[in-house]
Amino acid sequence: MIGFGAKNKRIAEEILHAPKHIQLGFLKGWIDGDGHRNNIRTTISMANEELAYQGQFLLTRNGIPSV
Repeated sequence: MIGFGAKNKRIAEEILHAPKHIQLGFLKGWIDGDGHRNNIRTTISMANEELAYQGQFLLTRNGIPSV
């Protein structure tokens, strides 16, 4: 992530265009740090709409369904 404060955070361009294994590692770390898992779903809450769109882009790019 780059940026200061929750509303200014972004995923670095290098991650957005990185190979799949790098993106999946990034997503795992993000979920481990800011997410929550149960038997049904994994969630990440954030206050930044752009960051949410970038996260959804990475999930979709790697074949992971998201809402």
